[in-house]
Amino acid sequence: MCPHCLNQQLVLSGDSQTGHCNKCGKWLGSYRYKNGGVNKIKKADEIAWQLHVNQELGELIAAAPTIVSPIDSNRISQTISTFINQAFQSNQAALSRAILVNQATIGS
Repeated sequence: MCPHCLNQQLVLSGDSQTGHCNKCGKWLGSYRYKNGGVNKIKKADEIAWQLHVNQELGELIAAAPTIVSPIDSNRISQTISTFINQAFQSNQAALSRAILVNQATIGS
């Protein structure tokens, strides 16, 4: 959440700039942590989720050099559609709320 405009930040936004609010554009950093301090995550389930995400991203990055065929945008689109159909009963609005992404970013 942006400390300036209090809007929830989107995970992906076409017009966002790293480290800045995707609504008001102000810097999201804090001078409180200027010396390397980190905001502590207090819940064990949040830590477990972050570890899971980091593990999955690491596996994706490690697999990237082994991809021999070009990425087929139609296949990606079909895979995303299948996921939305199965996990969200074809409801893109539910998906956008779940991952905090503007529905327009997901597309149709």
